[in-house]
Amino acid sequence: MQITIKRLPGCTLACAVFFGLAAAPASAAPLMITCENEDIIAVDWKAPLTVTYDGEATGTLTIQSQHIALSLPARKEVRTGQLDGKPHSVTGIVASADTSAVMPDLAALDACAQSSVQPEFKDDADMYDVAILSCLSKTKPGATPVKVAASVSVALIPGDEAGATDVLVEIKRTYLDKSASPGGTASFGTFPRNCAIVSK
Repeated sequence: MQITIKRLPGCTLACAVFFGLAAAPASAAPLMITCENEDIIAVDWKAPLTVTYDGEATGTLTIQSQHIALSLPARKEVRTGQLDGKPHSVTGIVASADTSAVMPDLAALDACAQSSVQPEFKDDADMYDVAILSCLSKTKPGATPVKVAASVSVALIPGDEAGATDVLVEIKRTYLDKSASPGGTASFGTFPRNCAIVSK
């Protein structure tokens, strides 16, 4: 199997797979996805997560779990291509918007990240981002919603078994308030585990 994917700036793996194929009309069927837990990295983010897309070519994508609650404008397309010489399709949903959401408390998250980064890496933004991921499970959510830039990519890809569908979900949230990070901005991505289609 050979598929060449050109990754666009700011594009997650799920949307890179999606945009690497040619467009076809979107289906009008509703879509619901459930994931076994919220993230593959954060130790305590193990609650189930639900993804719901309500719409046709455009609509609303809703994410709901213990630590994540988002409702974003989204668009859906079906893209076609060749896999081992046979036609196949990938359904992609991309959502993004500035919104408000309950998030890990930024001051506490910054304090944890700063204490986790070795002094020689204190000005390294990449190391700071890694530290933030390790601090998610140690940081309690804030009392009220805060402003964030949120984006979600969903890709439904033909699985290895006949009729099976592999589901990729990627969620990124960036605090719009100033962070103590080297770049002044704190963000993190989460990758729900074992996602599957419930209805479509």
